[in-house]
Amino acid sequence: MNYLPMMTEDEVRYVCSVIPIQESKEYFKHYPKDFAKVMPGFRATSLTQEQSCNILVQKRNRPFISSFIEKHISRWLDEIGAAINEKIEAGESKESALLQTLPYSFFVDNINLYFKLTNEEYTDEFLSMLRASIKTVKGIIVESGDLKSKLNIKIAEISHLELELERIQNEQSKTSQKLNDSIDEIKTLKQTIKSLEKCKELITSHEKTIEKLKQKVQEKDTSIQQLKNEITIATSE
Repeated sequence: MNYLPMMTEDEVRYVCSVIPIQESKEYFKHYPKDFAKVMPGFRATSLTQEQSCNILVQKRNRPFISSFIEKHISRWLDEIGAAINEKIEAGESKESALLQTLPYSFFVDNINLYFKLTNEEYTDEFLSMLRASIKTVKGIIVESGDLKSKLNIKIAEISHLELELERIQNEQSKTSQKLNDSIDEIKTLKQTIKSLEKCKELITSHEKTIEKLKQKVQEKDTSIQQLKNEITIATSE
């Protein structure tokens, strides 16, 4: 089924505005010759969302472009239909299934277009309730996104603090190890000092012994000299 002929300019622009830019780029890159015919001098990879939307709207009568738009509309409607049928099979009413599905669809900001393309009619009361439901769900989605962003920030902060804690613990562990090494060195130095003190005492003792020996040697030398003098005297007489 061709949907583009059923749609107004604004409705076509809405559809083209919600087609993800990445999908448009991939499509244009996949068919470079066709894209060059439609938009000579343009590079698909450098397109913005607005540029892509404008190209799709302005060139929608070209088969290369119209088929791309039509396939997206068909796929979206099929996905929405499958989701609604799944809920109905689970026991939900059609209205309840619509309320639970459309707020998350590509038609979230143009519900009337969805019903126009599916040729479905509902009371004004139901449509008002549906729009209110969509507004509420969108608010929840935005708030949920904000909360998720804040949660991600907190998670990142916690990860940073955990890394900082690990760093501090590692530094503390290194400091403790250095402290233990220093304590061991101090113990070794104390033992060395004790050994040196014993050596010092031993050296002092030896020095005293040597001094005594020197005195004895000096006394002996004195005695020997006296004997030599006496012998000299005796010999001369």
